[in-house]
Amino acid sequence: MKKIINIIIFTVAGLSCLLALIFVGVYKDDKTLYDEVGLVKEKNPQIIEDFLTVTPDNLPEYIAENQKVANELAADLKEKQLPKDILYTYISNLSELTAETFPDFKNTFPTYSKSMLARGEIAKTYTDGFNAINEFSELNGYINTLNEEYVLLKQSYITDKEHLRALNSFLGRTSLIAETVSKTKQSNQILELQEAIVSSTKAAKLLNLSIAFFYVTLFAAIVFAILFALFQIFANIKQSYQVFIAIAIMAILIFIAYLVSSSDLTASAIKMGLTSSQIKMIGAGVITCYVFFFAAILSIIISWIINLFKKI
Repeated sequence: MKKIINIIIFTVAGLSCLLALIFVGVYKDDKTLYDEVGLVKEKNPQIIEDFLTVTPDNLPEYIAENQKVANELAADLKEKQLPKDILYTYISNLSELTAETFPDFKNTFPTYSKSMLARGEIAKTYTDGFNAINEFSELNGYINTLNEEYVLLKQSYITDKEHLRALNSFLGRTSLIAETVSKTKQSNQILELQEAIVSSTKAAKLLNLSIAFFYVTLFAAIVFAILFALFQIFANIKQSYQVFIAIAIMAILIFIAYLVSSSDLTASAIKMGLTSSQIKMIGAGVITCYVFFFAAILSIIISWIINLFKKI
């Protein structure tokens, strides 16, 4: 069974590398276009589909129609920025409060909240929450709640901003083609871009397939490894006390790593849609990997030293 597990693990690694090489080899077009097409398809798939039937005659109409879509997205994005900025400012102001300054802020909050409300309707949803706080010790929980709301607002804002950037970039490509004087050259450029889009779509499907295959086979390898370990433990229950000790040590290390890991949300984490709890879990995983990695190196060094003294 051990050999089967090793075969599965090496197969997962080998096939994943092979699929990655196939992806790089198959998709030789502009990688920036690949990203653009993927992002535009997430929100406005019809724009990409319509371009596949575009000709030099209807290209200007296509650009004008979809430029309106881009302008509407830009207007929506601008509206989203106001509540995001209001909430960020509100959280920042609350985070600066201390036990000494909290009472004064509490007393002047009606005036402060009116100033917020003058800048956006969304601020009304935050005044009741703060009014319910009577002690400074309750403030941290309220700030954490606001941070979760802010993450959602910022994630939505960043996602829409990325979509808009991709759409504007793609429309920029089509506008350059429209500026070409020669109709023949224009037709060739349209055809090249259409072929590149089809190629990027195929590459995206291949990449998704390889990722799905990797996860399935990796899950199968983990299941086999767990089953093999359980089989060995129960088959030699009297001699397996060391395994239980190792599992207990691992559990303690993971728990400690979780306690010391940070839950602060960076710009990259927000962009990827991660929450504070997910960041903490990832941090715990990274710390645990580092501990086991250095422990493995240390054990190798200690074993080498012990064997060296044995030979003396």
